[in-house]
Amino acid sequence: FFVCGFHVTFIGVHLPKHLEDVGQSTGIAAAALSFIGLFNIAGSLAAGSLGQRYSKAFLLSLLYGVRGLVILGFILLPQNPSMTILFGCLMGLLWLSTIPLTSGIVMSQFGTKHSGTLFGIVFLSHQIGAFIGSWGAGIVRDSTGSYMGWWWTAVALGAFGALIHLFIDEGPVAPAVDKVPRSPIVAPVGVAVLMWVALSVSTTVSLLQTENRQFSGAFYCWINVQEEKFSPLQL
Repeated sequence: FFVCGFHVTFIGVHLPKHLEDVGQSTGIAAAALSFIGLFNIAGSLAAGSLGQRYSKAFLLSLLYGVRGLVILGFILLPQNPSMTILFGCLMGLLWLSTIPLTSGIVMSQFGTKHSGTLFGIVFLSHQIGAFIGSWGAGIVRDSTGSYMGWWWTAVALGAFGALIHLFIDEGPVAPAVDKVPRSPIVAPVGVAVLMWVALSVSTTVSLLQTENRQFSGAFYCWINVQEEKFSPLQL
């Protein structure tokens, strides 16, 4: 999922500037991004439907591999408006079609009881990839004057994503067995203790701030008195 975040944020943020570097207009960049959004609808629906019939891990492997090939073709073939629009359409089909497949694997392995939390943890890797994809592209562009090095990184990550998903086991994970039974009172007591600590800290900070204000006010008054006392002597 890290690779997905890397790809979509890098392309979504930096494609207009890359096209400007190769002599294409901002209108072409806007059209390409629009086609990405349009074809993403079909790609996501198709991925969800196919994931009900075939191996989700294999489909993800295929998806990341095709992404890498599409990006490779985009940087190797002549870059003109027609190729840019075609790139937008193809990337749209592959854009967020990873989400139904990835979330499906999480639910297949761990069930739906904690699916929100588990997918949130998985999505964290997506956001880390998004940060690196966007931030790193800017650094490469500023350092070299071109995005080409980062495009090749995107191709390599596509190949890596295709390879690693071949080893994912979609079967359910055996439930963990608690050796020591937990008391039902542990959770409420823990929450109460945390609330008490938070209240104590906030009260202490408030008192310290009040005392600091009183001290600073008294000190300021003392300074004024001293100035009034010694000003005649200085004159």
